[in-house]
Amino acid sequence: MRCFKDIFEKWEQENRNFDYSKTLSDKDDNYVSNEILSNKKSSKLVSIDLHGLTRFAAIAKIDELLFKYKKASDVKICIIHGAGIHSKEQKPVLKKVVNDYLKNNSLVKYFRPGRHNEGGYGVLQLYFLKVSRYSFLVLLFVFCIGCVSLKTQKELSEEYYNLGNDYFDLENYSRASDLYQKALSYNKNSKNATINLIMAYQNNKKYDDAEKLIISKYEEKTDDYNKKLILLLGKNYFLTNNFNGAINLFKEYINTYPNEVAGFYNLGLSFLKIGDAGTALENFLKAYEIDKTFVPVLYNVSNYYYNEKLYKEALPYVTALSQKESNNDMVLYMYARILYELGEYETSLEYAKKCYTIDSKNADYYLLTAKNYAKGFEDKKNTFYFIDKALEAGYKPSELAEVEEFSVIKETYKNEYNELLKKYVK
Repeated sequence: MRCFKDIFEKWEQENRNFDYSKTLSDKDDNYVSNEILSNKKSSKLVSIDLHGLTRFAAIAKIDELLFKYKKASDVKICIIHGAGIHSKEQKPVLKKVVNDYLKNNSLVKYFRPGRHNEGGYGVLQLYFLKVSRYSFLVLLFVFCIGCVSLKTQKELSEEYYNLGNDYFDLENYSRASDLYQKALSYNKNSKNATINLIMAYQNNKKYDDAEKLIISKYEEKTDDYNKKLILLLGKNYFLTNNFNGAINLFKEYINTYPNEVAGFYNLGLSFLKIGDAGTALENFLKAYEIDKTFVPVLYNVSNYYYNEKLYKEALPYVTALSQKESNNDMVLYMYARILYELGEYETSLEYAKKCYTIDSKNADYYLLTAKNYAKGFEDKKNTFYFIDKALEAGYKPSELAEVEEFSVIKETYKNEYNELLKKYVK
């Protein structure tokens, strides 16, 4: 069975404006009946109902069915599309998507409106060309639609935009870019599709394409859309290591939007990249004054003070950060380390345990736990136990000699300590 990606790769091969280029009217019945339907035994009827399915699930179901029966010589497939009676907008939800898919399917020969005995008004009968040289697959495709309602250009744009977001979330930025472009082909003024296309370009390292699109869309207006375009241009400079360009742009941004956290934060990051940590901190702190809950700012301020061993200064920021990022083991480890350095062994131990609960393969988390037991509680049993766990997780025995906290235990329990190391010394 093909994967879901393959199904939509096939569906989205080309920009498909819906048309009836393959359709035949009722008057053209004699064109097909003698050639295709004569001399045939009773066909096996396979029916599927698309009611209640999403667009993706409907296309997947049809594709799987065609793939399953593509070599069959006597199968008639009846697909019930639905009239959209129960949909929010009281119109067919799947019609355009399914037509796009079938119109470009290599098995389709043509299709025509159905007669009354095939379902009446709104029924569409499709004939599918079989892969075999001499035989054909006939598909009876029933649209219980009640009325004909083609989707608007904006609706199609929105569908491609949403599909692009799905691929973006899967980190398939190349496919997402294609879909955002399709969205813009239906609605060139879609701001959401433009913004996400730029980000997809950047994540796919197509920085020139991103910059061209930003410049073509930017207008000197102080609205959210143009604000985002400026930030994305600054990000483009940042990602291409043009840090001076990024600094100048973010300074201009701050002049225009002095109360926006994004300007000070990104300016701080840019100064950090050129090695000016002091100026970076100044901007991070200005960003913090604007928004005290912004996680990237909390992290960078905490990290600055932590690296400078200014643990008291770091504590309020890292405390707030740990509350916002309670499942982030790296954040909790920083918090536990700072608490340890401040002599808060019991709380440090609590957070060190949370760290190795989240990531059981990180040796540093076990080592910090062992340090807490050694220095804070003089607990020989647990100290040895977590040293053992750290070594088991990959901590090098030779590096333990540099751990000051274990010096007393190593001397007091020298034999036991050496026996422990023997397990890991090759």
